[in-house]
Amino acid sequence: GLSGIATSAHRWSQLVADTGVRLLDTRKTTPGWRDLEKYAVRTGGACNHRQGLYDMVMLKDNHIDLAGGITHAVRRTEAYLADRGLDLAIEVECRTLADVEEALGLDAITRIMLDNFTPAQCRTAVERIAGRKETEASGGITRETLRAYAETGVTFISVGALTHSAPAVDLNFKARLLETLLALLRRSAQTITIPLFDGLSLYDVAIFFWKGIYEGAVTSRAASFSFSFFLAL
Repeated sequence: GLSGIATSAHRWSQLVADTGVRLLDTRKTTPGWRDLEKYAVRTGGACNHRQGLYDMVMLKDNHIDLAGGITHAVRRTEAYLADRGLDLAIEVECRTLADVEEALGLDAITRIMLDNFTPAQCRTAVERIAGRKETEASGGITRETLRAYAETGVTFISVGALTHSAPAVDLNFKARLLETLLALLRRSAQTITIPLFDGLSLYDVAIFFWKGIYEGAVTSRAASFSFSFFLAL
């Protein structure tokens, strides 16, 4: 549920809150629930990646392989965007350090995704990129390894588990308001008398109404009136 996603996002975010890295979700959301689930991610303290296919170009392994390599895929993307008058950032998935070197030579690329890199490989890639592109670690990252990736210096870490594997939260509601009020009255209202009730203390009146409502000694209509009257005192 949404509470589970927000809770999960908060727990993940807290693990790297002091590193400066931005934790991202992915598009792996429940059909029809993307807006709500991405809102839950933000509520938990993480950030949203793409909302859809329309707000950023991401060239994944299949695109790159079918296009004949990173350079060809990026050139075709540039032509596509120019033809349609679109101004979108381009992110490229890199699977090796050789891919990273190729991506660095292409000005059109905004962000380099380090896909399934180890923390050590991420650190090497970040050093080579040296701030010239945004960097994103992705793929197989767990809560146990999250900190190690964050400390490599990457700009972003994307985790699909924030939405597709968030556990449900066990929520329950316990009504304790009247018990709390009675405890307060016991300490402070025993000396406050009400002429309407023959000098009974406010505490005595509260107990009368509470027992009547709780034990069913009065009708629901009378209980409603009594409770409303008591709150108005």
